[in-house]
Order: sequence, then C-alpha cells, then structure tokens
Amino acid sequence: MGIDTPKVNNDAPTPDVENIESSELEWGPELGGGMTYDFAQKEIAELNTGLSEGEKPWRLPTKDELLVKRELIKKAGERYSSLMGDEYWSSTADPRKADYVYLVNMYTGDVDSNNKAYCGY
Repeated sequence: MGIDTPKVNNDAPTPDVENIESSELEWGPELGGGMTYDFAQKEIAELNTGLSEGEKPWRLPTKDELLVKRELIKKAGERYSSLMGDEYWSSTADPRKADYVYLVNMYTGDVDSNNKAYCGY
C-alpha cells in the first residue's frame, strides 16, 4: 500500500489550527508503505537531490503540522482518505526520550512517540 509523503513550505508560518485555510502544507510523491524514521529521512534526502534551483526542499512535517493536515482532511469531508488510517512520522523529537519522535494517527488524532526504529509511515 502506498502513501503520500508530506512536504511543507519551509517559508510558511507555523500552521494555525484555528485558521486551517491558511495552511501551506503540501503532500508529495508516494514512497511506499511503512518505514522507520531513518529510512523516511533517507528517502527524503534522495528526493532533495533532484531539486531544481529555487525549489523548496522536502522534509518531514512537525507534529502540529500533521494535526493541521488531519483537520484539513476532515474539514474537506475526506473521511476515508488513504491518509486517515495510518500513523505518520513527524520531525518533532520527544524531549523525554532519546531517539524518540512523535507520530500522529491520522484517523484518531492520537499523538504518540516511538523509537525511530519503529516501522511507521
């Protein structure tokens, strides 16, 4: 099962959940199914090698940006979007645990942290 990889406009202000129409989130090419955090970062690095001059680099979204994307999907009525059933890696580190980052469950909105070796999306 393929997934869309999040891309965020790095020049945009942090998305505001109260004003989700102003969000600058973009979603990029399909990378495939579940993967570890490090593998996701490797795939993003490979995508960035083919950028043209002036193109924004790809990166993982923050935990808050993923939560905004979830709200955008819900607001658009895409209840059964392919993104809604999976957990996605964020770039937000869990300050309580070394080598842990936050994941967001796009269906429930639950936020959890897991070791980077976990096979999330």
